[in-house]
Amino acid sequence: MTIRSLAAHRSGGDGCGELRLDETTKSLQLGETIFHEGDVLTLDGNDGAVYAGAVHTVTEPMVALCARLERLRLRSAPPAAPARHRRARRAAQ
Repeated sequence: MTIRSLAAHRSGGDGCGELRLDETTKSLQLGETIFHEGDVLTLDGNDGAVYAGAVHTVTEPMVALCARLERLRLRSAPPAAPARHRRARRAAQ
């Protein structure tokens, strides 16, 4: 059902002409390619492309964004409480 929802969303709600679901055989046909329940698909959320199998992805650290967030965090943090020093006890006179 998730694929059906995705196809309807990508095509403006009318469905996808190249996508066919067969709930009795639990298969999915995209163009000439047929996938069965348990097959791995990779969906590109940016452009809607569908790839057979798992696509190797690389996650790049967002160094500039992390540095900016750290500066904002430090700027908005409450001031640190002054350190408390123990007073020396006066010796009994």
